[in-house]
Amino acid sequence: MYGSLVHADSFTRWSDVDLAVWGLNPGDTWRALGMVLDLSDDIELNLTDAAVCRREILETIEREGVSL
Repeated sequence: MYGSLVHADSFTRWSDVDLAVWGLNPGDTWRALGMVLDLSDDIELNLTDAAVCRREILETIEREGVSL
């Protein structure tokens, strides 16, 4: 995970949860995204494929991310 959730002072009740994944088969992308979205109706969840995201996002993930 990365983003506001890893910074206690930045996470609020309006924050979302950002999850990064490595090794996702491109054919499974939509299924994986659907599974993540089905985890909660109470909070927005985002899935980022580290293999295809923007370089700036990947740098943030690598610098601040927390492994689950």
